[in-house]
Parts: sequence; C-alpha cells; structure tokens
Amino acid sequence: MNVPEEVAIIISSDVVGYTRMMGEDHESGLCRLRAARDDAIESSVATHGGRVVKRLGDGWLAAFEDPLAAIGCAREIQDRLGAVDLLRVRIGVRVGRASFVDEDVFGAGVNVASRLESLASPRGIAISSAAISALDAAARAGFEDAGRRALKNVADPVDVLTAGGLSPEAPDASAVAAPSIVIERLEARGGEDVEEIAEDLRRGVEIELARCRWLQVAKGAKGGVRPKDVAGGALRTAGRRARITAGLAVAADGRRLWSERVDLAFEDAFALQDQVCSRLASRISAEIDAHENILAAMRHVEQLNATELSVRPNDPMSTGCPTPSSKRT
Repeated sequence: MNVPEEVAIIISSDVVGYTRMMGEDHESGLCRLRAARDDAIESSVATHGGRVVKRLGDGWLAAFEDPLAAIGCAREIQDRLGAVDLLRVRIGVRVGRASFVDEDVFGAGVNVASRLESLASPRGIAISSAAISALDAAARAGFEDAGRRALKNVADPVDVLTAGGLSPEAPDASAVAAPSIVIERLEARGGEDVEEIAEDLRRGVEIELARCRWLQVAKGAKGGVRPKDVAGGALRTAGRRARITAGLAVAADGRRLWSERVDLAFEDAFALQDQVCSRLASRISAEIDAHENILAAMRHVEQLNATELSVRPNDPMSTGCPTPSSKRT
C-alpha cells in the first residue's frame, strides 16, 4: 500500500493532570473537558484554518498548512483557557511529513509534535526550530530557546523553543554537539577521470575544513561523528571547463543553509583543486559558523558552553580560520 506523505504543521495537545481530575470528580471533569474542547480548542483550530485530525480522550491532533496560523492557534487556545482557568493544557508544534489515512494521521511530524508537547509546561507551548524559522520576528516574540533535546524514539536531537517554559518533568537538555559536518561524495559526469577528480575535490575540501579546530569533520558514515550538517554537490566537465554545484544542509531535517554554482576553466586536475577547494571550504565553514551563532544567540546565557560564551560578544563580521566570526579554538 503506497500511502502519500505531505508536509504539514502538526499541533499536539493534552490536558495536564487529566487522570487525577477525572478521578476526583468524573462528571465535573468531563464537563470541563467538553467545554475546553468546544469553546477553546476546536473553535480556535477552525478559526485559524486548521482541522482536528484525531481526538485522543484528553488530547487532540490538529493539522495546518501555515506555521503562522498554527502558532496563532496554539497561543489563542492557551489565552482562552487561561482566561477562564478552565483546564491546563500543554501544546507541541512541529513541521514535518505526515500521512492522512482513514480520518487518522501518521508520520514523523506527528511523533515529534507529541514529544514536544511533553516538554511544554502547563499552559505552555513547545515548538521545533524548523517551525520557528518560518515565522517573522513578531510571531517569534515570547519564545525562548530551550536547547537541543533528545526526544524519546526520535533519532536526532531537536532544537526546541518554548513559550511558558519547560515542564518540571522535562529531562535535562542533551549536550549541544560541537559543530560537525560530513562531505558527501560528489556526483560526477563528464570526460575521462572525472570520478577521480571529483573525489580529489571532496578530499581537498575535507582537508581545508580540518584546519578549523572548532569544526569536526566526519570521514564518511564510519567517521565516529554524527554530523549536524552535510555538504554535497556535483561536478560536470566538458573539455577544459568545469561546473561545480555545492550545497550545505542540516543533517537532521534537510534544511538548506547554502548553495552555490561555480563555472571555471582549468588546465589540469591539480589546478582545479587549487582553485576550488579553499573557496568551497571557506564558504561552507562561514555558513556553519553563521548558523551556529544564530542558534547560540537564541539560547539563554546560562545554557551556553564556554566556547559559545567566548564567541557571543564577537563582531560577526570579524575573520578567523578560514571562517568569519569564529574565534573558536
């Protein structure tokens, strides 16, 4: 069975203390649950253009096409419930792939949204960095960085932001991994020896990047480093001309950080390597450095490690090895 997937913004929410509430007064608890569902949660979902795709007793899953609408809905739900002190809910928001089948929803986006929800404080909201990156400055207001979190049954840690703080039961943040990258094999097409030239270029970029002591360079899948970022591209040759396309992406979710195309003439493979490797390594390391600085700027000072604290005050346009702002050691 081929089940289609689509990118969706998933909201996952549940009631804090639901079991205890129902145990103390079943009838009153049920009335409060229904009132919250009808007057706050499902009406807010509809108002913001979403749809409830699953009800789970004391929880709901809703899907949206617009991240701004999803965040607006989450905030409105918390405002409405808080204004009348009806129920305390926590909400997780995640952009990811999902399959909608038989009035139900499945997929990585759903799983991560539910894990984010468990991190949120009562009356709080927890979202992934991928969701916040789609918002403007006004929509981001009120969210604070909660660090990189290891989520149960999710392969890679997720950068989490919260409005209202973390749940008291939330586990400590996993250590923020050092900047790390793997350089994938270049796709090669053209004349003789182009495969060998492409591999020489890949190794040359690795060597140049290894000069940056703040950046871990994984030597392929068995390099002992789980990379945060991945770089790759393609080499095309025709006679003495070459076209190189290169790109950098976040390993966890494939978000593109940078891409570039280089067209040039060259005399031989060594000349091509001399012209290209240092240039690509400088651009790649600069983009990683800029992205790491953005992530660090979003975290509270007490969440930064010593290296990040030393970097934060620096002018982001200063130069280093061979990156811009990094005075990392």
